[in-house]
Amino acid sequence: MEGHFSSLTAERLAIDDGLIFTIDCWFQVQLVESDSKNTVAMIYSTGGLSSSQ
Repeated sequence: MEGHFSSLTAERLAIDDGLIFTIDCWFQVQLVESDSKNTVAMIYSTGGLSSSQ
């Protein structure tokens, strides 16, 4: 992906890339950690990050 992204988007893309790598290597995901509360909220939310969170 090319362009300029917010830190939230960059964090989400990094987590996605890490999970894809993990799956491709047949590793079992035990835990995903992030220092971004908003990224974690976005991952667990069915509708993404909303203004109410």
